[in-house]
Amino acid sequence: ANPMITDKNGKRPYHYVSGNKDIIALDIAASYSNINLALQDCTIMGAVACVQHALNNGGNINMRNASGDTLLILATKNQH
Repeated sequence: ANPMITDKNGKRPYHYVSGNKDIIALDIAASYSNINLALQDCTIMGAVACVQHALNNGGNINMRNASGDTLLILATKNQH
């Protein structure tokens, strides 16, 4: 399965998964070739352990997405 695929609303498979989001997010993050994209998606999910993992593995705390949003903005927009 391709965890990077998006639906018509731009959502990836993890948006629809229930359960322990940190464990699920860590599994998903391991499949990314771009650690900053993993960091962005973990932030959107509110998966703290995954965010820490991405940062510990070279993720850029000052990154911005294509819209210019920082991680803090992404977390806030997603009510985390």
